[in-house]
Amino acid sequence: MENKIVEEGCGIIKLEAEVVLDCLEWDILILDRNFKVIFANKAFLDKAGMNKCDAVSSFCYKITHHLNQPCQPPHDTCPLEEMLRTGKPAIETHIHFRKNNDKFLANTVVAPIAGLSSDKFLANTVVAPMKGFSSDIFLHVSMLVKDSNKAKEEMENALNKTMYILDVINTYQRQMDELKAARIDLESKINELEEFNKLAVGREMKMMELKERIKELEKENNA
Repeated sequence: MENKIVEEGCGIIKLEAEVVLDCLEWDILILDRNFKVIFANKAFLDKAGMNKCDAVSSFCYKITHHLNQPCQPPHDTCPLEEMLRTGKPAIETHIHFRKNNDKFLANTVVAPIAGLSSDKFLANTVVAPMKGFSSDIFLHVSMLVKDSNKAKEEMENALNKTMYILDVINTYQRQMDELKAARIDLESKINELEEFNKLAVGREMKMMELKERIKELEKENNA
């Protein structure tokens, strides 16, 4: 299944499932493999005090950590690099920033989104091309750590919610694809009916013309 993206103004990429992601309370970004932000949902933008154009012209480490380079271990292992290394969804606990430089502890999960490609985006290669993935576009989800004493439980919960978000995206896209296919089929049938109607009307006109011609010939013969 292919998830559709459409390019809008100021480099914004409109994801068809955007309406769904904007309804979720979690901070959601979509990244390419070079850390470039190509989508940010409403929850993230509101908390970060950013507009969409500013977000998509930046990098994840810049708008979440206020850094000028990717996150580095031991304190902030980058979940994107970790996912590329292991081939599995990765989760790390990071300190993120909101507007006014307010800090908060977040469980951050990165997982691939099937069917999306960043080939058309221009960016300097920072991470080596992936192996074993059908996509090079990634879901980046950050969730507030509510109780540091339950870190493991909250990390598992964050991972489960990320899998849920991926399922939501895929379900929404599948439904959109089915609707589009139905619309195309309906349009095709309408075109066929219109063409048939034109042929039928044309045939009727020719029959009327033929009848008139026969009448004229009969008059000529009787004259």
